[in-house]
Amino acid sequence: MKNIIILALLCVGCESYYAAMKNVQSTCVILIKSRNCSDTERRICRNIQRLQKASFKKMSACGLFIIDTTLLIQLLSFITFHIIVYLQLTYL
Repeated sequence: MKNIIILALLCVGCESYYAAMKNVQSTCVILIKSRNCSDTERRICRNIQRLQKASFKKMSACGLFIIDTTLLIQLLSFITFHIIVYLQLTYL
């Protein structure tokens, strides 16, 4: 049970990190379209966008699976399925 809670906290933390990265991207778009933005700020925002497109990848566990909220949902469905099968076999 402790491991599942730790995994849930890790998934939530990774998901908030992914959301923050999307917010950076949208903030850069807003700044680029703004008229009050200087040329150096636009250049920095474009560099940030290029860097995110080129090198941003979701975190993975040794390349086996991506760590996000879908991992937690898949784990819970796996546990639920096996509990149901165990209960069916026990009371048959």
